[in-house]
Amino acid sequence: MASVLGFDHVCRDRFGRAHSRTATHLLTMEHVHEGYGMTGKRAASDPAHLIAVCAFVNLRPPTKAMREAFRLYLGRVAA
Repeated sequence: MASVLGFDHVCRDRFGRAHSRTATHLLTMEHVHEGYGMTGKRAASDPAHLIAVCAFVNLRPPTKAMREAFRLYLGRVAA
């Protein structure tokens, strides 16, 4: 989703090898909180809090700007 949401991003697997964002078998799920201040607690495992990202984004972890974009996206599609 990082590249879909407009970030300058190349999807990579856990070993750093580039792959297409359509290679869904290589994507992982990122739990996204609705707000800030929830460090150490995982967000709910439901469609309103999960987003598919490449392993590279999930392992880094996502930047604050990415997380905010994820929240806005999830707010639109989960409504």
